[in-house]
Amino acid sequence: MFTYVLGILMVTMVAQAAFGWFQIKRMYQSIEDLKKAYRHTPNLLAIGTAKSGLTFRPGVIVLVVVNESDEIVDYYEMKGRTVFSRFNQKNDYIGCPACSVTALMKRKNDKAAFASALEQISGKRKTAVCPC
Repeated sequence: MFTYVLGILMVTMVAQAAFGWFQIKRMYQSIEDLKKAYRHTPNLLAIGTAKSGLTFRPGVIVLVVVNESDEIVDYYEMKGRTVFSRFNQKNDYIGCPACSVTALMKRKNDKAAFASALEQISGKRKTAVCPC
């Protein structure tokens, strides 16, 4: 009986590792696709993350492309608790100024992930993205 339970545990651990590997592979492929799409433009790509912590909220990974005038050109979000999560494009935020997008977001993790992406862009530019 013990070996049966141990065998099931090992199979689930291997399956979790394999599905996690596929999710990471999909994430890096999405990042590479965005890099290729905006390679010869002055737009900046940033990646923001927010973990769920001890609560049962989903973790969030955000891919944001911002142009020189701080407008969002492209916005992708991966949100979920499982390895089956994928990036989804948020058309609501495209074309909006980076300062006003935070007000449109409802969840704390979404705001934290977007804020970390804006910090990354500010670090690349050496100036604050949102002076407000």
